[in-house]
Amino acid sequence: MIIVRRVATGVASHFKARFGEWISALILLNWGLVLSCLGPIFDRPAMAWLAEIGGQQQWGVACYSIGLARTLALVLNGTFAGTPWSRFSPHVRALMSVLSCLVWTSVSLSVLSQSDISQIGIGLAVYPVLALTDLFSCACASLDARNSDEVHRYGRAAR
Repeated sequence: MIIVRRVATGVASHFKARFGEWISALILLNWGLVLSCLGPIFDRPAMAWLAEIGGQQQWGVACYSIGLARTLALVLNGTFAGTPWSRFSPHVRALMSVLSCLVWTSVSLSVLSQSDISQIGIGLAVYPVLALTDLFSCACASLDARNSDEVHRYGRAAR
């Protein structure tokens, strides 16, 4: 019960500041589940470029794994302050943001590579925004990582 309370308190204390990261992690997790569990999505012309890189199942497993790892990193972030994990938590968050950004950039490029411009659909309204959100999250996590490194080295955060 104590560990549940500690995790709940840790998540709640950082949730507002990490809201974009939580949303992105959950969207990626869900997207991975959809790719893994639903019928042929990569048969659509907008997903042809992604299909050339890897199969729908591989993309689904990769997206689900990144989303799950990112969710776990966010749960651990701040929950275990003062432990060795807390020093590297921002580094892991930055890495997960980069991986997520690469996924959404790839999806955006796949949608954009659609030869018939009238068939692009709403994908270009959503996927690039997710990529930009993750790019912003990476910048924020990188600053947190720098501060963490400065505290570890000098006992104070960078300005």
